[in-house]
Amino acid sequence: MEYKHEIKWGDPMELKPYENNPRVNDYAVKKVLASIEEFGFTSPILVDPDLVIIAGHTRREAAILKGLEKVPYIVVDWMSPEQVKAYRIADNKLSELSTWDEVALKEELFELKELDFPLEVMGFTEMDLKDLFVEEEPEAEKDKAPKEEKTTLPMLRFGSNSVRITEDELVLLSNRYNEYVELTPEEGFIVWLLKRGL
Repeated sequence: MEYKHEIKWGDPMELKPYENNPRVNDYAVKKVLASIEEFGFTSPILVDPDLVIIAGHTRREAAILKGLEKVPYIVVDWMSPEQVKAYRIADNKLSELSTWDEVALKEELFELKELDFPLEVMGFTEMDLKDLFVEEEPEAEKDKAPKEEKTTLPMLRFGSNSVRITEDELVLLSNRYNEYVELTPEEGFIVWLLKRGL
């Protein structure tokens, strides 16, 4: 089968979001916008022959937010409706399967940091970078007898009541709070969290 990859340019408003898009992209829009401002529009939006978006909803929203009059897109006319539906999911899911080589990642990021390159345009949060750049213990400290590990779990307090949560739950809440701060909604964090769900 011959695949056509002709890149066209058009108004992002003319590209139609898929009404049942299963991916929630609200938090990512500002991150993608920062990437577009730094690197340009490097990845065309994929649409079907009716200009309904297959992949690139976040890029479209970021382009509109930036006020771009033209964006690159490719009309995918070689997929069946079933393949289009499946690819919308695969495009997002497949990217989640890869992992980082943390040693190599730290080396690359450290070099960019030394050059005063803005690391946030690559999608990392302050918490991500803090974890990546935390200094390891000196060898002398490692040789000391290990301290007894504390097993106390973090606690959330509500007035006179409190509940213990796991470290994973704490990280999840921290990530959600970062999203909340980025979006700056009118309602309070707890109301926003309950509406959105964990």
